[in-house]
Amino acid sequence: MLPTTIRKATHAGSWYSDDGTTLKAQLTRHLTAAGASPEPDARLVIAPHAGYAYSAATAAEAYSRWDVEGVERVFVLGPSHHVRLSGCALPRAGAVATPLGDLKVDAAAWKRLAGTGHFTYFGLADDEAEHSLEMHYPLIHATFTHRGVPVPAIVPIVVGELTPELDRIYGDLLALELADPAAALVVSTDFCHWGQSRFGYTWYTAVPMPSCTCTHPRAHHHAHDAGHAAHSVLAPWGLSTSALVAPEDSIEERGWSPRADVAVASPTAAAAVHHLGAPDLGVRRAQDLVKTPIHESIKALDHVGMHLIAKLDLPGWTAYLRDTKNTICGRNPLRVMLVAVNALYEAALEAEALEAQAATAADAAESTDSLALPSKPDVNAQPALVSTGRLPVVQWVGYAQSSACVSVKDYSVSYAAAIVTVPASVERVLGGPDDEEDGMSVDEREVLKNDEDMAVDEDDEDEDGNAEDEQ
Repeated sequence: MLPTTIRKATHAGSWYSDDGTTLKAQLTRHLTAAGASPEPDARLVIAPHAGYAYSAATAAEAYSRWDVEGVERVFVLGPSHHVRLSGCALPRAGAVATPLGDLKVDAAAWKRLAGTGHFTYFGLADDEAEHSLEMHYPLIHATFTHRGVPVPAIVPIVVGELTPELDRIYGDLLALELADPAAALVVSTDFCHWGQSRFGYTWYTAVPMPSCTCTHPRAHHHAHDAGHAAHSVLAPWGLSTSALVAPEDSIEERGWSPRADVAVASPTAAAAVHHLGAPDLGVRRAQDLVKTPIHESIKALDHVGMHLIAKLDLPGWTAYLRDTKNTICGRNPLRVMLVAVNALYEAALEAEALEAQAATAADAAESTDSLALPSKPDVNAQPALVSTGRLPVVQWVGYAQSSACVSVKDYSVSYAAAIVTVPASVERVLGGPDDEEDGMSVDEREVLKNDEDMAVDEDDEDEDGNAEDEQ
């Protein structure tokens, strides 16, 4: 049962203002400054979770485009910085406090997820120490009130370590929830944490990245994947992916293309990519650093990952992280989101195919009165649907860095913001969360049955090897 405990706004007064009037004015100013209007069907948001002085302006680029009309519950996915988790955990609080007012937890949705047996529980002390979810609560409250829309309930989910099996379990559960037009999603993540002294990460390349030439770079589709086979976004850095055929059920059930699950560094990788260190303070790398400043190299690194997310390429995302080790703290929440949006994408394709076939049948029936609809639409035969605007699309709308690194002594954190559109047509195919208990088999429900949180000592560092701060 969901407790009635209210989670305190533990980072108010340090990471953001604890004065409601001041905070409301600040966030309203950021939402207005973004100069954007809600994008129809934009029900998913990807945004950073750093202190508002650093990241609120970037987050507002996505929140200002969020289509919150009719939204009643918001699922919030964030990484765990202080507790090692296997899978996902549900915080046990009935509401969360913000300086703008409390947000209630959707008890029905919480119980629905808890009842699957796939979630552990996140204790109140751990919840109040974690900032990845909290930093979005005031933004959610401010966005809805700014639009004059009733404040929604929330469903916080803390994401720990995942396996491909868990990716699918959680992604499918989330897709079923998001098939309901009254549901929305916020994914909490910062991007690259760069710097030797603070983050132990100094990835660098002087090789510029090419622009993607895909005809539809912001959606996953078979034609789009085929276009990428001709030019790997990692190729200029001497990195490549070894294409592996997916399990047959993935291809047949989901209609996905063959996947690139394993990334390997080519023999020439060291020539294009390296980690800056003491020798780089000398003349040897001076020409490279002038040609491509460190902050531009970081931007290029982040944008490769952002592009893989935009094309909904989970295997590519996994390979990218394996090759580059980019310190993206929300990498696992993004994995869950990628599975969910891929499922929504396939559902939208099926819904569009069904609609097209029904229209064709209706036209034919007027003259023949004998045409029968096929029982299953061939979504692979609908490449034109990519351009209809009625499919899930990831659109990156903001990017910034906390500072522009020019020396190996510098450090920075990157922030990126995106929206994802989800057409209401997916509900016709997936049916929403009430149609089945959770869409999982009995065996799958046992995966996390006995998992428990493993607390990290208070003086331990977070999952990226970093001490917590608001940046």
